[in-house]
Amino acid sequence: MDLCVQQFILADADETARLNEIVQMGKRQRHKFWTGMITLGDEPFQPEPPFIGAGWQATLSPQRSRPHKIQEGQEVILQASSWASAQRALDLILGCHELVQGTHVFDIHLVANNADEPGWMGEHERKALSRQNYGTSDIPLACAIAAKASRQRKWFYGVAKYRFSLSLYKVHHMDLEPWHSPHLPISDFPSDHVTFSYSIISAYSVIEDLGLEVRASPEKPSRVKGEWNPAVKQDLEERLSRMVLISGRRSCGPSVAQSAK
Repeated sequence: MDLCVQQFILADADETARLNEIVQMGKRQRHKFWTGMITLGDEPFQPEPPFIGAGWQATLSPQRSRPHKIQEGQEVILQASSWASAQRALDLILGCHELVQGTHVFDIHLVANNADEPGWMGEHERKALSRQNYGTSDIPLACAIAAKASRQRKWFYGVAKYRFSLSLYKVHHMDLEPWHSPHLPISDFPSDHVTFSYSIISAYSVIEDLGLEVRASPEKPSRVKGEWNPAVKQDLEERLSRMVLISGRRSCGPSVAQSAK
C-alpha cells in the first residue's frame, strides 16, 4: 500500500460534502447490495467506514458464507438507489483497488446483488453470486479513494481508463525487479506492439485529463544538460500542488524532481 495515497485520503477529507451526501441519501430510497469483496481482517493503516460516494455509501458487514472463507474478514456492502448505481460504485472500487495495488492481479468481474437484483439474472444465478468472493488487502482504502473519485467526472473516468489500460497489458512490479526476475525483452510480434501501445495511450490519457503531463517543447525542453529545466519543473509542481498530491503537510515523499530522476 502506498502511504502517500493513504495520507492523501485522510488529510483531505471533505467532511461538509460527506455529511451533505449522507443527508441526501437519507431522502432517497436506498437498497442494500452485496459485493463479494472481503477484507483481510483488521489491517493497519486503513480508513474507517462508512465511505460516502456520490449517490452511494459503502460499509463493512460480516461475511454471508458459513464457515467464513477469510478469518475476521468483512464484506463490502453498498447502499444505493438502484442496481446500476451500486454496480458503478463497485466497478469504481475495483478500479481504485488496482490503482492502490499498481497492477491488475486477477481477472475478476464482481456483480452487486441482493435477493431481487440484478433483475436480468435468474434467482439461481443471484444465489450463485454469494459464492463468488474476492479477498485481498487494502479494500477499505480502495473504498475511500473511490468515494472521493466519484465526485468528479475526470476522476472516475480516469480510474476507468487506468483499469482499461491494465486490462490490455500489465506487468506486476515484482517482474520489474532485476534481482527477482529476468529482463523483459522487446517482443518480436506486431500484435504485442499494438497491445502495448494502446495500453500506454490509455494510461497516459489519464495524466493528460488530469492536467498533470510534463509540458515541454523544443523551445522549452524538459531537461537542460541532463537536469530538470527549472521552468518546466516549477510548472509541473504547481499543478501537482493544486491537485493536493504534494505541498506542505500533505507532502508524502520525495519531490517531483527527485522522483523523476
